[in-house]
Amino acid sequence: MAPGPAPRQADDLFEVTVPPGVRAGDAMTVGLPGGKVHKIVVPPGLGPGLHFQIAVPHVEPTALEKVAQAAKVAATAVQKKAKDEAWEAKAKAATKSVLGAGSNFISGFKQGLKGDAQPSQAQPPPAAPDPQYVIAVVPAGLYPGSQMLVATPSGTLQVVVPPGAQPGSEVHV
Repeated sequence: MAPGPAPRQADDLFEVTVPPGVRAGDAMTVGLPGGKVHKIVVPPGLGPGLHFQIAVPHVEPTALEKVAQAAKVAATAVQKKAKDEAWEAKAKAATKSVLGAGSNFISGFKQGLKGDAQPSQAQPPPAAPDPQYVIAVVPAGLYPGSQMLVATPSGTLQVVVPPGAQPGSEVHV
């Protein structure tokens, strides 16, 4: 008995939001993680702001793509570690500031009870943590207003290519 066809890899599913100005039957291009581009037609009954899923045949990454992904993961871990250490240092400084303000408050309160209080100077609030972002490269075939999917440490995000961006441009997400 001859062997049957090799089982097909499962499709990758992605959620797409219909952008403004696009409606059912219109063709659009969606950027996928890894820089791939997929052309689709908006299904019947859908319009701007509505969501639908697309199935894209799964393609095993090449050895070079696997190495690049591992490098991205490592770089993200290093960036997170650096931010965590910076945040820890800020938290320690803020704690010292709060503790210092607390002891100033208590001594001021005691001095106030004695009648020889001195006005104290307020401490500035601790700085807010730096926002985290991912740098994505606009794939070939996409233009401002196109949608692309960006893999981030917290999951896949669907973003709109901003005005002025072009294929190869870096976009901060």
